[in-house]
Amino acid sequence: MRISDGELQQLLLDSGAVKAPALSELVDTKDGADAPKEPLQTLILKKKLISEKDLLKLYAKSINVPYIQLGDLKIP
Repeated sequence: MRISDGELQQLLLDSGAVKAPALSELVDTKDGADAPKEPLQTLILKKKLISEKDLLKLYAKSINVPYIQLGDLKIP
């Protein structure tokens, strides 16, 4: 999933999936001089602020695409 850090922040805040203080703290840490140069999405998942599945569901909803987990489907 390719989404900019700004779009991701807005999506998470608008949905209420992540609280503003937790996200702000992570963004401040990310922007520090000694911070690793990882996308915000990676940091959010590492800190377990939201699960990957829930993040994908939010993203799918934001682009009006249904979320489908193909692992649950049986293909004849």
